[in-house]
Amino acid sequence: MLLLLAALVSTVGLLFFWKPARVIYVVSFLASYVWIGMFGPQLSSGPSEAVVLLSEFIAGIVAALMYTKPVSGYFEKNEI
Repeated sequence: MLLLLAALVSTVGLLFFWKPARVIYVVSFLASYVWIGMFGPQLSSGPSEAVVLLSEFIAGIVAALMYTKPVSGYFEKNEI
């Protein structure tokens, strides 16, 4: 539940360019992999796996963009 709350707070914070949201996003992103690893092997269908991989790809792009210019400049200028 805490991981879900952190992901929600970081997503809303990223929308408003809140500087601590970047760290919260990356920590919750990495913690989700630890959480998923606790469940062990699972069966999934092809389409559901494609959606999961696309989601991870987009999350990686968001994480990369928020630490590179020009997007990182928006976090430096905006102090909420």
